[in-house]
Parts: sequence; structure tokens; C-alpha cells
Amino acid sequence: MKKITLLALIGALMLALVGGTAVAERGSGNSGNSGSGNSGKKVVTYNFDGTATAVTLASTGDPVTGVGTTSDTITVDVEKGNKAARTFVDKNGDSQTFKVDSNTKIEVNENEDATLEDVQVGDEVKVQVKAPPSATAPLTARHLHVENEDDENEDD
Repeated sequence: MKKITLLALIGALMLALVGGTAVAERGSGNSGNSGSGNSGKKVVTYNFDGTATAVTLASTGDPVTGVGTTSDTITVDVEKGNKAARTFVDKNGDSQTFKVDSNTKIEVNENEDATLEDVQVGDEVKVQVKAPPSATAPLTARHLHVENEDDENEDD
């Protein structure tokens, strides 16, 4: 009788250990997106390459209601991109408008302190976005890398 009780106790203990481990792993939030801050939701990287067709700086509307307030945006005629970007363009069209916020890193001709004001229509642009696969337009740019010819023509 003591053997059966002991075996039952050991079995229950093992079951509790295995079950507790499974719950801890599922609830840990680490689903391969370490540092993403998305509580385990899948995030993909979109890389868009193309030409800037519009650059819009934010404007503030009515100071009380906020009506008419816009955000910084860049519109890009997307010419190529990684698989996620191509899938997004196939669904949403070649011309994509991206939001630019205070977290967007902007680099123009290797100047890492650039702002959206340094970007011009006609510049070659690479836009990186991190978002869920189900994201909808407009996406918010995480990184803008811009090559323009201003610096190259100043010596002429």
C-alpha cells in the first residue's frame, strides 16, 4: 500500500512539474521576438526600396481640438523590396506613404543626424518597417536611408 501511495505521489509531482513548465514557457512572451515589445505577437521586417515622390512635414491644426493636425510622411514609389514588402505592395500598390515619427531613424548621405527636412522628392530611399504580417497602410517607418545628389553636386 505504501508503494502505491508513493508512486501516485511521484506521478502527481511529475505531472505538476511538466504542466508548470509548459505554462511558464507559453506565458514568457518570448516567441522569437526578443526586445520587440509586442507581447509575443509575430513581427516581420519590411524593406522597401524606391524613389521619394512626396515629403510632407507635420502641420498642426486647431490648437484646442487638434482638428487638421497631420503627421510627417514620406511617399515612395516602391521599385523593389524583400518578400514581406513585395507582398504588401502587391496588396496595396506601388505608391506607399509611410508615417515618420520621433522614433524613426533618418540617415541622408551617411549623415545620421538628418531630419525629414533633408529628404527631397526624387531621392533614392530605403524604408525599413517592423510590423505584424497583417499590418495595414500607412506603415510607420523605423529607418529611412536616403541617397541624394545634393552633396555630390556641391563641389561642381
